[in-house]
Amino acid sequence: MTSATAGSGGLLPEIPGVCPGLPNWVPVPARQYLAHVLAGQSLRAIARAAGEPPSTVSRRVRRLERRRDDPLLDEALTALGPLVAPPIIHTPNAKEPAHMTAPFRSPLGDEGTIAREARRILRRLCETEAVLAVAQDMDKAVVLRPGPCGEQTRTAVVDRKIA
Repeated sequence: MTSATAGSGGLLPEIPGVCPGLPNWVPVPARQYLAHVLAGQSLRAIARAAGEPPSTVSRRVRRLERRRDDPLLDEALTALGPLVAPPIIHTPNAKEPAHMTAPFRSPLGDEGTIAREARRILRRLCETEAVLAVAQDMDKAVVLRPGPCGEQTRTAVVDRKIA
């Protein structure tokens, strides 16, 4: 089974042939889901590449599919989509489609920013009764926790794309 180890700093190893363009912080279930749904790989091929039983991969993919109702998860998977199946640009006079030549810049930000913000926000979320609040049309997410008199106290603010 492919998983993060204590000495790897939390980064997940890449599964050969399964979404090689994704950032290291993308968890294995999300990689396998994107490989199946967007790249069109069969569950058996993904399982073979990961050295896992097909039933395990199938359960992971189904579990992630059920969680697509969560707007943050859906936005993250949608943003990672172009890394898995980059768009093909057709030129009118060319016999073959021209692939995009500019480097893809992740809409989620660079890995250093994500790691730094994740540490900051997760530290706040570990506080007693802290919650992450995100609204559909807001650009920011906030970490809230109840104050001594029952009022909500904002302890952190983060961009929605990082949340």
